[in-house]
Amino acid sequence: NPRVLDDLLAPLFTYVGDIQGTTPPTADIATLGADRPIFSWPAGFAIEPAASVEFSFAVEVEGTVQPQQLLANTVEIDWTSLPLQTTALNPLGTIGVNGAVDGMRNGALPNAGDPVNDYEAEASDDVTVRAVAVDKSDLLPLVAPEIGAHKSFQIEIQLPEGVTQNVSVEDALDSGSVGYVLEHDATYDISYEFVGITTINGLAPAEGAFTAPPPVDETTGTATFTIGTVVTASEDDLAAIALSPVIRIRYFARVNNDLVTNAGETLQNTATVSSTHGQTALPTTVADATNAVTVIESALTATKTLSNVTAGKQPTDPPAYQDVLQYVVRVVNGGNATAWDVNLVDTLPAEVRLFGSFAATAVIDALPVAGFVATPAGGPAGPLVWGRANGDGTLDLAPGSFLELTYQVEVTSPPADGAVLANSVWIDWTSLDVDPGSLFERTGAGCPTITPPNDYCYGPAVATGTVDPAPPASPVVKATTQATAAVGEVFRYRITVPETPYAFPAYDVRIYDDLLASAADLRFLSVTKISGSAPWTPANTGTPTNVVIEDAAIGIDIPAGEQVVVEIAVMPLPPTIPRILRSAPCSVS
Repeated sequence: NPRVLDDLLAPLFTYVGDIQGTTPPTADIATLGADRPIFSWPAGFAIEPAASVEFSFAVEVEGTVQPQQLLANTVEIDWTSLPLQTTALNPLGTIGVNGAVDGMRNGALPNAGDPVNDYEAEASDDVTVRAVAVDKSDLLPLVAPEIGAHKSFQIEIQLPEGVTQNVSVEDALDSGSVGYVLEHDATYDISYEFVGITTINGLAPAEGAFTAPPPVDETTGTATFTIGTVVTASEDDLAAIALSPVIRIRYFARVNNDLVTNAGETLQNTATVSSTHGQTALPTTVADATNAVTVIESALTATKTLSNVTAGKQPTDPPAYQDVLQYVVRVVNGGNATAWDVNLVDTLPAEVRLFGSFAATAVIDALPVAGFVATPAGGPAGPLVWGRANGDGTLDLAPGSFLELTYQVEVTSPPADGAVLANSVWIDWTSLDVDPGSLFERTGAGCPTITPPNDYCYGPAVATGTVDPAPPASPVVKATTQATAAVGEVFRYRITVPETPYAFPAYDVRIYDDLLASAADLRFLSVTKISGSAPWTPANTGTPTNVVIEDAAIGIDIPAGEQVVVEIAVMPLPPTIPRILRSAPCSVS
């Protein structure tokens, strides 16, 4: 006659029933109450020596339990020494009442601890309510940690069913070597998700039910969410395990554009959730952190080269009046982040202007840039502007890539002899592709005059061309080839240019000879090329008395270290008075 009592009142259990087992008992919930069931079997039921009987039943945990609360449960058992009072142990066919000196030995429920009727026992077990847990995650792990980039984070507070008191979150935004900045505005709002949450501080779950307002915009250091007392929904876990109460907090934080946040610094944030321990009533915490990330930045450098692309000239020929010069600006990204919206500003020498007959080109990694705006702002005198400030957002340079900008200018004003035509370009860029108003990104604003941390500015990349120096005095030698000539007889003389070979080349040489300056009355007849390595043919493009010797088609060019010689034939005319025959002075340009 074993009986089992389970007093469920103290451990916050409610008796449900659902008795299961090979030989299940019945439950008496009338004698002691609905949550103090007494389990028993039919009279005379016995458990043989060394045998046992097992059964199970269901209880429901009260909704007021708290995290980590210890729920202990003790069952009390009693039994009798004989199966029935009518067991024939004497002539009368019956014995005394249970527990009497002439009756059977038994026990009591609840256990009484009687020294004689001590057929009693008890067994205990306990279960601990699940603790609060937290999961901190980066919702946008593919967003590169560039300066000004916004990362989306989630704090998931995992609660046990029941009541959790004094819930709060402290999110350390600066767990790395530098810190994030939390955003809380119309564009980057904080959002929440409440799953299986019934109330917060007695109100429907919402941010407005929190004990204190959430972190403000531009929070640095530690962001605190003070939530309060949270009551969850509950379910019958024997039927289904579908309910997992959580509070999810989602927010945006950016990689800050400040003096301490630079390439190579680490970023990490750690969420620590505090609550009250259900058993000890003391504060308890649990924490989780995102993976650490390393800040990346772009780093641009630039070089500039000059070549002479004038027809008939070599790329290395010095610049001269009306020449066409070509510049190539090469920009390399040696950083580990993309340089967005690259901007190039080119300051031209006063003597040159953008050559309108040539359309500028841009290639990235040798491939033409789609949509590149070839016509710069500021033309033709400059400064010439390509890229972002020209309304062109196509010049984005990935890590390790290079950009080449090619354009041409024309020397429209005669430069001074020996002048240096210096051309310089400055480059600036941004850390983000899209950031209206540049509120968060790192830039090169004001380049070349910058204010850190906005130091995305490089230059100047300079290309120079040196104009030929002024020729030395007496650049021409004139000598006769005969001592005398009579009237009507052809008179010849030679002109050598230059008198001493130059260390630099001369182009489009013209020889001027004013025959009227002679004491004799001379008229031009012909000109002959005597020496000169270039393929030119001299001719007089002037008059019979004002001679201009040149090659109008390709020009008379004199390589460095060389001279040219031409021979001119003239005819003396009869003089009105006797004259001495002399050749006239000449000049070269």
